[in-house]
Amino acid sequence: MGASNIASAFAYWRQKLTPQHFIALVHMALVAKDSDQPPRYWGTWQDIAKAMGHEPGREDEKAWESARKLEERAIRALVRTGVIVSTKAASKEKGIRAEYALALEPDRTWRCVRLEKGAEDGIVRGVWEPSLREQMVPTQGNKSFPVKGTDGSSSGNKSTGPRSSQEPDQEQSQDNITSQSDLTSARAREEAERQRQMAELEQRMGRAS
Repeated sequence: MGASNIASAFAYWRQKLTPQHFIALVHMALVAKDSDQPPRYWGTWQDIAKAMGHEPGREDEKAWESARKLEERAIRALVRTGVIVSTKAASKEKGIRAEYALALEPDRTWRCVRLEKGAEDGIVRGVWEPSLREQMVPTQGNKSFPVKGTDGSSSGNKSTGPRSSQEPDQEQSQDNITSQSDLTSARAREEAERQRQMAELEQRMGRAS
């Protein structure tokens, strides 16, 4: 199950979501497999609503409608924040269920490039490819640092004004070195925070058992 996924959720996303929406994310992270790349969730909306504390009686249609709206609001918030990515291909008529990739890492997200039907179970699933975020997700107390693009450029490291033709290239090189050093330090701090969250989670699970 998703112990490592939950640790990443706590390390990177707890401060960016409301408590209710974070509970929805934790449920999705728990159900998704740590070993999957990306971790994927395709449970029902009822499961998410129940995780958020909304479990109306079987005959209470109005209460279920309210729970459905709360679940949809949570999903929209998670998509908008960038922590989950949808295949955008769910279809009840075609038997294609909703599927979400969990983009839990601070510098990487996912995009669905196509759909494939499983040879054994016949379930239609997304085929995903990783891509870099335009802006790295900060942890609590850390500022965000630009993530280098695939072409080597750095988003978010924009010049504050025109450069003089007399300025030496050495200054630009020094800026690049500083940016890379800051990015490496930020990733090291985030990995340490993730390990701390994992250890805390394991302790809680141990006490619960």
